[in-house]
Amino acid sequence: MGFGGGEPEEEVRPFMNVVPFIDIMLVLLVVFMLAVPALQKSSAEKSAEPSADGGDDAAVHEICVSGGGLSLDGRKTDEAALRKAISDPAMPATGTITLAAAPGTPWSEVLPVMRLLSESGRSRVSFSVCSEGGS
Repeated sequence: MGFGGGEPEEEVRPFMNVVPFIDIMLVLLVVFMLAVPALQKSSAEKSAEPSADGGDDAAVHEICVSGGGLSLDGRKTDEAALRKAISDPAMPATGTITLAAAPGTPWSEVLPVMRLLSESGRSRVSFSVCSEGGS
């Protein structure tokens, strides 16, 4: 009891017990380590399945813009022929198109091709760099 003299009581220091927190974090770590490979495997299986419409989802076509010229899959072309090729049913709408530009090509030459792809309803376009020669 604290009547009068004697030694002062020790100071009480509150602290948080972090052991349950560490236990929970280790359990979550194990769960995620087991779940991620299973999820990656299932997504890889889904991407390997053929599409329902029979189209070739893996078709990739390259459009290269360089020095004021255009090429489609390595063949020189112009904007009208490119527009026709993009709207051709032989080029599946689900395929990926790579839009490549030569180093130093101004955006004013690339933007019309991007607009053309957008107007044709293309939703998968990747960007790359092509050589000065066109492809």
